[in-house]
Amino acid sequence: PPLSPFTPPPTRFLTPIPRHLRPTHTSSPTPTKPSHNPWTSLPVPSTALNIALLNIRSLKYKDHHIHDIISSHNLDILFLTETWLSDSDLAYLHNSCPPHYSYLFQNRPSRRGGGLAIIHRSSITLLRQVISTTSLLESLICKIKHTDLTLCLCYLPPPLTLLTYNTLATFLASISTASKDIILLGDLNIPFNNPFHPYTTELTQLLSDLSLKQHINTPTH
Repeated sequence: PPLSPFTPPPTRFLTPIPRHLRPTHTSSPTPTKPSHNPWTSLPVPSTALNIALLNIRSLKYKDHHIHDIISSHNLDILFLTETWLSDSDLAYLHNSCPPHYSYLFQNRPSRRGGGLAIIHRSSITLLRQVISTTSLLESLICKIKHTDLTLCLCYLPPPLTLLTYNTLATFLASISTASKDIILLGDLNIPFNNPFHPYTTELTQLLSDLSLKQHINTPTH
């Protein structure tokens, strides 16, 4: 997961999905991209779920750009952290959706900033799950209908303290027991680029204990 307050480039994950959930659409030619572009670094097999994550740091006035990213990169699901939206700003989420896409959202109720959203193909039914958390950790959890796959989007705001780390650890233990197959992604603000940081060491061990694997091993910002 992106581990910095700076906006990372999109990160892609691939996971198999059942045949009856594979979207049917007409592919358009993919424009030529530089070789270092993260969107072109992995092939997308027809049996894969094409998903991406962005720390958007305010969706306001970026909605049409998000619309274009989803369309041009043929995304099935896009996860957004730090949307900075209120309940009166949902037009930005609506405008971000290409035709035949829907969204889920979790706005921060107590103060400015934060906020999570998931934009997905309407042909992929996401069932929202409720897992008890605290105000120290924002989360949006859903399950893909007719599968055992749970998608967990979370944001751990800075500053990183013992209290916020323990909140994250409790949350991870909770979701790992609630679901068999999990994709966990978001912005945890934990410095994985420093393997000797005490919280990095603790979280790495915790992920291993919970049979969760870190798939991102390069900087994303």
